[in-house]
Amino acid sequence: MNTKFKKPPYSRDIARFKHSDEIIVCTGSNAWQAARRETWQPRTSKIVLPFGDDPAAYRWPVSGRYVQCWTCGTPEDDETILRLTRVLLESGAIKVLLLDPEKPLVVVEPVTMR
Repeated sequence: MNTKFKKPPYSRDIARFKHSDEIIVCTGSNAWQAARRETWQPRTSKIVLPFGDDPAAYRWPVSGRYVQCWTCGTPEDDETILRLTRVLLESGAIKVLLLDPEKPLVVVEPVTMR
């Protein structure tokens, strides 16, 4: 496992949305273009999982936030999306919504042990 993590692209823009409890992770072949579109979700911070990258290579700034993972363009494979979901929850996401125009909405919440 990589011990030196990097921030996902566009994470420096999160400071502009510090009062928001939501964040969007753009995935897929057109993730970069979607994250740059200022007219799409203009009140929500957007970060990118570069297409083909391992989600575990990044330090995800999602603690205490609701995360929307949007598929943009050709989707990542299911294994990558599962890894991304797990990493986001381990990073403190409150809830992860998987949004792919070709699939039903999936909502994933962390499991709490009692």
